Amino acid sequence: MALREWKGWWLWVGDDREIALPGGTLAAGEILRAVPHRIQTMLDGIPVAAAAGDEGMARLMAAGEPGRSFGSLAGLIDRIPAIERQLA
Repeated sequence: MALREWKGWWLWVGDDREIALPGGTLAAGEILRAVPHRIQTMLDGIPVAAAAGDEGMARLMAAGEPGRSFGSLAGLIDRIPAIERQLA
C-alpha cells in the first residue's frame, strides 16, 4: 500500500476518489479530466492553510498565489479538448 501511495496520484474521477497508477485501470482521458479538480482543490487550500498559520502557504500568497495559477488552470481547461483528441 505504501508503494501504491508513493507511485500513484489521488484524483477525483466523477464522484469517486481513485488512485491513478502507472499501468492502472484509469484511461489517460479520465486522468486528464480529473487534473483540473485536483489543481483547483490545491489552489483553494492555499489561503485556508495560510490563515491557519502555514508559513509556506503565506509565502506563496505573498508571491501572488493562488491568483497567479488560476490563469494557468483556465488555460489547461481550455486545452483539454485538444489534448483529448491527441490521446484518441
